[in-house]
Amino acid sequence: MMFDRMTKTLDRCPVGSEGILVIESELTDELCLLSCTGAAYRLPSETEPHILSIEAGSHLFLQLAFAPANGAALIPLLNRFAMTPDYRKGTTRRMFLRLYKEKQFEIAIQCIAPIDTTAE
Repeated sequence: MMFDRMTKTLDRCPVGSEGILVIESELTDELCLLSCTGAAYRLPSETEPHILSIEAGSHLFLQLAFAPANGAALIPLLNRFAMTPDYRKGTTRRMFLRLYKEKQFEIAIQCIAPIDTTAE
């Protein structure tokens, strides 16, 4: 899984590095399917614009209390977060998983999902 590759990459990077995974969630009749559609990481010394960015607007935000041991342990947490956005306008939503290396052996995991705030 991309999460496992991203954490291994960040393990070798300096503190302040970050990675982002773009995840599509698709709500079916029985479950929520997740698929990674993009990934990028950035070192703290880089000054170029980000390859991936989160669009401006309102977002749902969740920072995990601790980083899961691996991608398999992350799936239930992502599924629960993916079920939070409003699916009235379709069955597919985009969300982001941001990994930020706060300390030498500590990576903060943040789930971010754009929400539609326009009135109907």
